Amino acid sequence: SSGINAEYGGRELQEKYPFMNTEDIVLASDVDKNEGWFDPWLLLSAFKDKVKEIGVEIVKGRVTGFSENRTVKVDSGSGPSSYHYGDFVNATGIHASFTNDLLNCALPVDKRFSLPVTPQKRQTFT
Repeated sequence: SSGINAEYGGRELQEKYPFMNTEDIVLASDVDKNEGWFDPWLLLSAFKDKVKEIGVEIVKGRVTGFSENRTVKVDSGSGPSSYHYGDFVNATGIHASFTNDLLNCALPVDKRFSLPVTPQKRQTFT
């Protein structure tokens, strides 16, 4: 037994999940037991603890710019600060495209890239 309780397609799927765009979904399955759960905050906290342990500095604030000498400018609320970086991880969430645009201004034209991340409505599944 695969644990699948129901299979939906077309109109049935749209009726069951009216908040979803189901136009291009041909078939979906649904389970209601033994499916497990996921705690994203716990996972994020574990990642943050581990990277701090290995020497990564986590800076909370708003990225305001980059310079060609591998420096990121951040406004943390108490005024602007600059941080030199070896590697930069864009972990700015829904602001990732904005941060990427700032980074591209400091990169040579042949190294620039787009990041198609846009804010979306959050969904909570229980």
